[in-house]
Amino acid sequence: MRLLFVTSPLVGHVFPLVSTAWAAAAAGHDVVVATAGDAVGAARGAGLAVVDLTGGQNPMARFRAQAPAPPPVTGEGTAEAMVAHLFGTCSVDMAAAAVALAADWRPDCIVHSALDGAGPMAARTHKIPLVRHTFAMGETAPAMIDGVWRMLEPLRREHGVDDDSVEPLAVVDPGPRSLRESTPDRVAACRFVPFNGGGELPDWLYRGSGPRLCVTLGTVVPWTSGADTFRTLLDAAAGLDAEVVVANGHADLSALGALPPNVRVAGYVPLSALLPTCAAVVHHGGPGSAANALAVGIPQLALPHMADQFDISAALDRRGIGLVQHPQQATVDSLRRDMALLLDDPGLRERAGEVAEENAALPPVADMVAGLVGRVAAR
Repeated sequence: MRLLFVTSPLVGHVFPLVSTAWAAAAAGHDVVVATAGDAVGAARGAGLAVVDLTGGQNPMARFRAQAPAPPPVTGEGTAEAMVAHLFGTCSVDMAAAAVALAADWRPDCIVHSALDGAGPMAARTHKIPLVRHTFAMGETAPAMIDGVWRMLEPLRREHGVDDDSVEPLAVVDPGPRSLRESTPDRVAACRFVPFNGGGELPDWLYRGSGPRLCVTLGTVVPWTSGADTFRTLLDAAAGLDAEVVVANGHADLSALGALPPNVRVAGYVPLSALLPTCAAVVHHGGPGSAANALAVGIPQLALPHMADQFDISAALDRRGIGLVQHPQQATVDSLRRDMALLLDDPGLRERAGEVAEENAALPPVADMVAGLVGRVAAR
């Protein structure tokens, strides 16, 4: 069977699909990833065959050039509108090439990341079974998915696609069920397997005698909110009886000046390697960060900024494995208090361990892929 994976042009949108793509390839299916921008390198680095849908252009960079300093997100409504516009714009850039690729390669199934509209456009144009792949922390808000689809309306009219919604045949949703408020029948559940890319690990990673706290804000938040969010977090970390490792990726923190002596700026370190060495993590509510933490059973402090980060943060709070603060209301004192709680509260750690065990007990990704292929074949 031929499986075409289409993802939004962000590294964090490729990573959740990698284990599924690997499992499909290992089962003997033909797998191709279609994406753009930084995600092309991420897919290639994962050992997957990849097609660049924009011929080397970066839709995210183009969007950022048009909106170099977006306003801070103040709530879920503005977040949904901004995210739908961002990923709708990227989908428009990619959709025509995705339609052409599907016409040439003729996949039996298209699997798309939740905020991608190019994959659904290709699937609906050619009447190919469509599967949505979540970010491993539950379904993305329908308003954002619908907003992306609406931005493709001119291209849909051009190709005779009159579907007002983009409901898939199935939804691949890795990770523990106890964090979901509901589980629709079409969900294909499986274990969440962390993947954050490869890379040479630093020599300090497995050293250290005390507890370690990871701080990460992903790739998008440093752009939307700037280095000030890191500043407040690192001021709060000063004086903690812990080593604080800042996984800042490519974000430039030089403007922050001198940092507390217990803080280590690590740049890019795969979370799948870093988090098992940590006692807790502070993050932006992103699905990759949250899912990686729950897989290794450590408590989390989430500061949601946009998109599904609000829903993810609420799920962590409901399950009792994380704490939540709004970044615009957080202070040095409130953050330091919650960081200390992450490190010291045995209840948080016990419940986080329960969720990790729940995840480990879920069906392997290979079993989920076999079932998914069966559904597509029956269709």
